[in-house]
Amino acid sequence: MEKQLLDTFLDLYTYDTKIYEWSLEKFENYPSRSHRLQIITALMKALDVNCSYSDFKEGRFISKVQYNKWKDFKESIIDQLDAKAYTRSLKENSHSFDIQSIFRTFMQYRLNAQKLLGAFEGIYAANEEFRAFVKLIEIPNIHLKEDVKNIEHVLLFCINPTGISYSQEELIANFGFPKENSRDVDEDFI
Repeated sequence: MEKQLLDTFLDLYTYDTKIYEWSLEKFENYPSRSHRLQIITALMKALDVNCSYSDFKEGRFISKVQYNKWKDFKESIIDQLDAKAYTRSLKENSHSFDIQSIFRTFMQYRLNAQKLLGAFEGIYAANEEFRAFVKLIEIPNIHLKEDVKNIEHVLLFCINPTGISYSQEELIANFGFPKENSRDVDEDFI
């Protein structure tokens, strides 16, 4: 669920970066965007992320829940952390604000990475020379896709530190999750 929330948020952000303006009313003439916002809203409710979309991006939902599980989380990814900095951080008391800062920074990085990874989406017709030069970008993007997984791991922990899980049917019945598949909505709109 947290992965779908993050992916859908990243996807909608590529279409509209004005998060403060996101609303079903704004997107009523854009079924794909409206559908994605419905998914985001439902998943935020289901995961007890009680804040605005812009506050979500800034990590303002971080609370004692993440703070209480942070030490165990850090230990689970110790091999990915700077050893010296990690050793020092064990001696210091972390605050939920520190976790919020990490989330905000990682989210901004991930949003920027999404722009790079999606730079050529929607380009269906291109000449041979264009496709030849696109190869120069594809190689670093392959590495970037792999590298952002570690960043996403931190974001996903912050979004769902307690491992909340619901079935698709429960999400639809209890949280207003849309029944339609995003791909079907996109195809109907094209």
